[in-house]
Amino acid sequence: MVIALNLLVQAITYLRPGICDALTVGQLIPPSAAAGVGYQMWGLLLHPVECLIPGKTGGYNEAVVFDSVIWIGAFLEILRGSRPLSQRLWPCSAATIISKMNEAVSALGLEFLNPCRYSLRHAGASHDLLSKSRTLDAIKKRGQWLGDASVRRYAKETLALREL
Repeated sequence: MVIALNLLVQAITYLRPGICDALTVGQLIPPSAAAGVGYQMWGLLLHPVECLIPGKTGGYNEAVVFDSVIWIGAFLEILRGSRPLSQRLWPCSAATIISKMNEAVSALGLEFLNPCRYSLRHAGASHDLLSKSRTLDAIKKRGQWLGDASVRRYAKETLALREL
């Protein structure tokens, strides 16, 4: 279940695989009951300033919220548990995740698509654009793309449809 959750998180947050692999328990932020109804979603705090390691685009304290798949909260709560905040979030290695993803791809007969974990970043952005659940600007912000040219490739809806 943890590997499936990892892959789902990568897809819906557009995280680069290495960023997802490096997440700590403390970067998974639970909802705050005291904050009110509008704040009842989980979030990820990317590149915390106290770690002194900026993201690829130089930013710190970037946020991604789980606003489109609300049911994921129960699984995130189990994953977070009461573990130390400095502990790695994912209790499995990148190699294990890749191996299991490749097994699933093979079992589903999808090898011809040549998917990799990085393609989940593209898939999430394409899905949100095709389903009209986010604007191109919102996708750009969520994926931490600075330039319009970087995110424009996801606006090729017919290419995504062809893959489907």
